[in-house]
Amino acid sequence: MAMVPTNGGVPHGMRRAGPSGRPGAPSATSTGFSFTGKDFLRMLRRHKWLIGISVASCLVLSVVITFFWLRYAPSYTAQAILAVNPPKASELRGGTNLMGKDAIERILQSRAQSMRSQAVFEAALDDIRHTGWFAQASSEGDIDIVEKLLKEVSISVIRNTNFIAVSMTGRDPSDVTEIVNAICTAGVKDFKNLSNKDRNETIQHLEGELLRQRKKREAAAEVVQALLKRSTVTEATEAPQTLRAMQQALIGKMLEAQEMFYQARQAIEMVQGKTDEDLATLPEVQQMVEADPNVANLERQKASIEIALASMRSHFGDQHKTVKSYKSNLKATTDQLEQERKKATARAVDGLKQSRASFYKQAEERYIDLARQVNKGNKDLKDLNALQEKLVRSKEEINAADGSINQLQARLMDLRLLMRGEQPLVLLRNAQKPRKPSSPKYTILVPLGVFLGMVIGLGVSFLIEILDTSIKAPSDVFRRVELPMLGMVPHLDDVDEEVEDLRTAFLTHPNTIICEAFRQIRTTLTFSGPAEQQKTILVTSPMPEDGRTSVSLNLGNHLALGEKRVLIVDANFRQPAISKLFPDGSSDGLSNILVGQGKWQDMTHEIRPGLFIMKSGPQPPNPVELLGSEQMSQLISQLAAEFDHVVFDSAPLLVVSDAAVLSTRTDGTILVVRAGVNTYGIAQRARDMLTKLGSHIYGVVLNGVQVRAGGYLRKSYETFYEYRESSQAAAGLITAKAAVQDENADDQPAEEA
Repeated sequence: MAMVPTNGGVPHGMRRAGPSGRPGAPSATSTGFSFTGKDFLRMLRRHKWLIGISVASCLVLSVVITFFWLRYAPSYTAQAILAVNPPKASELRGGTNLMGKDAIERILQSRAQSMRSQAVFEAALDDIRHTGWFAQASSEGDIDIVEKLLKEVSISVIRNTNFIAVSMTGRDPSDVTEIVNAICTAGVKDFKNLSNKDRNETIQHLEGELLRQRKKREAAAEVVQALLKRSTVTEATEAPQTLRAMQQALIGKMLEAQEMFYQARQAIEMVQGKTDEDLATLPEVQQMVEADPNVANLERQKASIEIALASMRSHFGDQHKTVKSYKSNLKATTDQLEQERKKATARAVDGLKQSRASFYKQAEERYIDLARQVNKGNKDLKDLNALQEKLVRSKEEINAADGSINQLQARLMDLRLLMRGEQPLVLLRNAQKPRKPSSPKYTILVPLGVFLGMVIGLGVSFLIEILDTSIKAPSDVFRRVELPMLGMVPHLDDVDEEVEDLRTAFLTHPNTIICEAFRQIRTTLTFSGPAEQQKTILVTSPMPEDGRTSVSLNLGNHLALGEKRVLIVDANFRQPAISKLFPDGSSDGLSNILVGQGKWQDMTHEIRPGLFIMKSGPQPPNPVELLGSEQMSQLISQLAAEFDHVVFDSAPLLVVSDAAVLSTRTDGTILVVRAGVNTYGIAQRARDMLTKLGSHIYGVVLNGVQVRAGGYLRKSYETFYEYRESSQAAAGLITAKAAVQDENADDQPAEEA
């Protein structure tokens, strides 16, 4: 039976409030303000009456203002229409109508602007001196009547037409009609009396400028023609590109010749830096010597004699006459071969020097020739580029001159049209006396009032949402505090029963919606993690009067209803509450145990089956030291071994450090936040303090949640009470039936007897 929604459900996994960054750990820094679409809808539901009253008030106010405005100070608007008749351009252009839309638009705008000239309005003043408007304007002192009239009269071009609208709004319909007609008449006369002298002077000046631009164009055209007559200059870009390509190819050949020249110079420098003996050892010189025919012939003779000598020696021995003759011939041939090798080496060295010198000279001449050609090509290309640039500049000058000529011709056309046109401005329709007020209008002010009321209502609602930083609903806990919701406790003013003390509601009103809320908190806590991690539970809050004792007692009671042994320890030495609620028995308690003045078994009192309490005892001078002592750790371990749950009702977290010290010794902490009292910053500071201490935060219990406009709590409460009444009625009917059956069973044996 879930009658009080928590909007939190069961927290997903174990949510640790520690600095280790484990999954579920909240951020140590507070989140910035954000306003989502859901927040906007929630704001509309919450402040719907404020917004509705604002819209209704502004709507009524707009209707009332419009009514009295129309009754006592209505405004009337008179309007006259002038027609602009530009002459046909065919009068100037040989029978061809070249008058375009832009030219007509320029004429319309210029004539509308001329209508607002001071001369036109001064001429109109003579015809309106008898009006009430003129008398009132004259009585205002040093105000310039013409300037005042210029501000109140509107002159504008009607789009997509040749018409100019002249209108004025005022209190007297007769005055505004006469004033508008007088201005239109003065404007028409002013156009008829325009001086042609100034226009002629302007036309002469423009014609002189036109002649100058034409001469400038002709001079630029002559330069273009002269440049195009040259063989190297052309309007096309292919010729310069071809020349550039040829120049690039020539540069490539020059670089190749330069590389060959450097190689030849390096080769001849190598020859010049060595002696003939060193050159004779070069492989290429050796190859030339071996290729010499004389050396080759002597080599063959030597080889032949050596073969014959070997054959003779094998037959006759070394002392034979023939063998000695062959030896003598072999020595003579060998000496001759050495002499011939020396001659061939000298010829090869001379040939190497001559070939290297010849190759260097050829490479040098080719490199110099190609470099000369490249320099000449660069000069020609530079000259061609300069001529091409001059050609481009001349063409640009021609285009600029053409643009200036066209503009001058257009201006001359406008002036000549003004001079030759007949009746350029005609009063098409006089202003008629208005019969109905032009302002105010219900169709404008009423929607404006509704819109203004909506803006004011939304603005005030949004301002309230921003300025009020208190936590009011579970959604505020999720978005601002970033901790799981264990549940929420209704405000006592919103429940039907007369609950005098929330702390003892589990004893006095066990079947109320308040106890149902604590059942949900118990269920959420039970399923938030393993049972062995919920043995010792600390209940604390940021500030005093947040409801720590109420949560401790009621939660402990509902934990005990599941056939468990639960001990509630009053660990608030500074302002103990349990001893005042349960004065029976000794006043000794936790402080006596910690200083060794008794055993905990003697200090516990059972107030109902399975539910035990331990009072705080006398107030010690050092509460923090006692709670952080080794005796406290041993006591917690003993109590955890004896009871299924040990709930510690502690002091406020942000006021004293008692709860902070105790949070490090318990399995987890429940943070109690009072709705409408604790702000986001206070709750976040409490969360951050527990986070830094490494305490395990089970979640938040939102205490004292009030029913608000646009919320769901009122409907939820009503549903709970309807469901409870139906359940009680059904239970009563079952009891009545059982009683009847028992009575019938008792009567039946009597009848039989």
